[in-house]
Amino acid sequence: MIYTVSGDAMKEIIIKIETEAVGKGRPRFTRYGSTYTPTKTKNFEKLIANEYILQSNNYIFDKVPINVSVIIEKNIPKSATKKHRAELLSQKWNITKPDIDNCLKSILDALNGVAYQDDNQVSSISAYKINSTRNFITIKIAELSS
Repeated sequence: MIYTVSGDAMKEIIIKIETEAVGKGRPRFTRYGSTYTPTKTKNFEKLIANEYILQSNNYIFDKVPINVSVIIEKNIPKSATKKHRAELLSQKWNITKPDIDNCLKSILDALNGVAYQDDNQVSSISAYKINSTRNFITIKIAELSS
């Protein structure tokens, strides 16, 4: 979804993806010394990039400073009792794995070259990880005013 704020001066895009957040995996090494990204991380990054392209009509923020805001909703395990589930939902903030900084790294890497030309354009970031009844990620990218 593309939203234009004050004419063509500022653009804002919000995408919503129903998926579980995956933290950036550490690079793995082959026995021959070359490195590769773990498959789970690679698949997550492809999903984020593809959803961005689909939901934004392939809009690219071209050489402008941007803000990236991410809300990660993390589902409470089905094994949790009704009492424990209610307790977790009342707490709002999620403090389980994966770490929010690793999730943010995966998302930013996925959007690099897709939503913006270079990750040095990201001048402001905010991220939240909350308890929820579903696994869901909301990403908002907005052009920063001068």
